Amino acid sequence: MIKLGVIGVGTIACAVVKGLKAKYGDGLAVFLSPRNAGKAGALARDYNGVTVMGSNQEAADAADWLLF
Repeated sequence: MIKLGVIGVGTIACAVVKGLKAKYGDGLAVFLSPRNAGKAGALARDYNGVTVMGSNQEAADAADWLLF
């Protein structure tokens, strides 16, 4: 399983997460920083395996790969 941490959930990060989830589905776990709670929350609601973490550090610690 791929574990991706996303620090800063803006427009580009949302598009990347949506594309990667379309390609990898449940083979991808995504850990989002709490920045931009609206966009992060929408991704978590729309996709299985997407979690909003409590801090940037928590997102980084849970992931094998990071997207800034």
